[in-house]
Amino acid sequence: MISYSGSVTQISLTTAGFGTRFGNAQRPTTFEEAPWVYKRNGIYYLIYAANCCSEYIRYSTGTSATGPWTYRGVIMPSQGSSFTNHPGIIDFNNNSYFFYHNGALPGGGGYDRSVAVERFVYNSDGTIPTIQMTTGGPPQIGTLNPYVQQEAETIAWSSGVQTKVCSEGGIDVSSISNGAYIKVKDVNFGAGANSFTARVASATSGGHIELRLGSVTGTLVGTCTAPGTGGWQAWTTVTCPVSGATGTQDLFFHFTGGTGYLFNFNWWQFGSGSGTQLTSATSKPSSTTTSKPPLTTTSPSQSCQALYGQCGGEGWTGATCCAQGSCKISNQWYSQCLN
Repeated sequence: MISYSGSVTQISLTTAGFGTRFGNAQRPTTFEEAPWVYKRNGIYYLIYAANCCSEYIRYSTGTSATGPWTYRGVIMPSQGSSFTNHPGIIDFNNNSYFFYHNGALPGGGGYDRSVAVERFVYNSDGTIPTIQMTTGGPPQIGTLNPYVQQEAETIAWSSGVQTKVCSEGGIDVSSISNGAYIKVKDVNFGAGANSFTARVASATSGGHIELRLGSVTGTLVGTCTAPGTGGWQAWTTVTCPVSGATGTQDLFFHFTGGTGYLFNFNWWQFGSGSGTQLTSATSKPSSTTTSKPPLTTTSPSQSCQALYGQCGGEGWTGATCCAQGSCKISNQWYSQCLN
């Protein structure tokens, strides 16, 4: 369900719909908070946090988004170090996933919670099985393509980084300090990469991105310098050579430099061969191609904004601007010069 077109509706909290809470006559049902409603195969599901405290996850089903609801039981019992737990369920690539939170990360607890996910299979009658918290999580359903543009916040595990709103759209990885790292799992380099490109910004003197395989101290296949750019949102694109990145590997970005915050990190992409074109991994508008040369100048004499990405169907990695007499369209992925 994407939206609900009806008016605001109050749901009656009955024990038939939401189970019985014992020891509290003022609150007879198990419903506590955090409802998640969705429809699957003609059945409406209402997943919610039950009782308190500690909370656990129960659910009900119904024939419409407003009920009537029938209580079905417990999905996840009370576990972990967080006294709350809020749920969400989605289907993705023919797999079903249950999202929840706990306090499993270092320093975690009831007020410092972290998101976790488990894969599950519905029972044949559409009911949901009991799901336990794990530390391993679900198996990966595919490898990651490093030869299309990937967001820097594509993270399987990280240490010493945060994220913030990016001036170029979306979010970027920020607060990077010496020794911080990001792990990207099961990156498929195929026959091999020979270059790495990153979008970075720094209000200080910058730092370095070490590209390592297998672990944060694993095989070093390349190092890119992120220079000072004059601001945390003053973005530039840097490229460095890569050697030895083949097959499917866990990729680690190991950040090094001086004291304090080093730089921000927006996106990255590997290249395999000369003239690799930057391509977004996210759906974007189609490019306009032409038999004419791209309407750009690499060292523009007129006043214009330096652009990165796509121009007249041709890719580039350096600063380019639209020639006079052309128009420009831009979005968060690229800019394009048109007649």
